[in-house]
Amino acid sequence: YERLQIGPNGIGNGRLSQYRVPRFKDVPEIEVILIDRKDVEPAGAGEAPITVPAPAIGNAFFAATGRRLRGLPMFG
Repeated sequence: YERLQIGPNGIGNGRLSQYRVPRFKDVPEIEVILIDRKDVEPAGAGEAPITVPAPAIGNAFFAATGRRLRGLPMFG
């Protein structure tokens, strides 16, 4: 669902209301298994995943525009 539609007049879904993102009903069932590792000190569960998409988005923006975005939130 997440795609940029480009037509003869430019971006066809430039508004957020025209940009369909996946919803919970679109996602397959996910099984979560928590492992009790007594040999490893707890480090949290919610912060680590944000470290992956931000650099990927920044690199994609750089590839498309030649400009580096190095802070969050990212504004072009």
